[in-house]
Amino acid sequence: VEGQDIPAGTYALFMAMQADKATLIFSKQVEAWGSFYYKKEDDVLRVEVQPATLENSVERLKYEFIEHQENYCILALQWEKRSIPFKIEVEVDDIVLKRIREQLISAKGFVSGNLIQASRYFFSKNIHLEEALSWAKKAVDGKPFGQTSFVGYQNLAMGYEKLNQVEKADSTMKIALRNENSLQR
Repeated sequence: VEGQDIPAGTYALFMAMQADKATLIFSKQVEAWGSFYYKKEDDVLRVEVQPATLENSVERLKYEFIEHQENYCILALQWEKRSIPFKIEVEVDDIVLKRIREQLISAKGFVSGNLIQASRYFFSKNIHLEEALSWAKKAVDGKPFGQTSFVGYQNLAMGYEKLNQVEKADSTMKIALRNENSLQR
């Protein structure tokens, strides 16, 4: 939040307003009603942000996502003529990688389509290429459910290409094309 690390979890959100800034307070005390039982020792994170003035008044308190990007969003509390925006960043690719690893050790790891999708995600982003290549290989030759399909070999060729293994990429793509041509007869 605003460039500061905070562990994944559930938090109460408090705001301390000053004339020219707002302090966002994330508290581990999530059961207390309102600020009546607020204790500073329960703070997990405090960050300062700049409030903004709204053109139109907001009658009822609301939280609105005012910007969305792949790895972050900006959430704003809006009430009356005040907006208190703050940036929330998430390491999406790390979360995806962790979740894929968890899923691929289950029965889902035996489905070639899952391995292809997982590897393509990382090939498209040019990250975790060695691990993605291992999934692409398993999609084609994994026991007992590897599939020697055009899509599987094409994906594997893409992985070799991403890792600058051009000869392997070319020979693998030839296999993919042979498989595709045999299906068209």
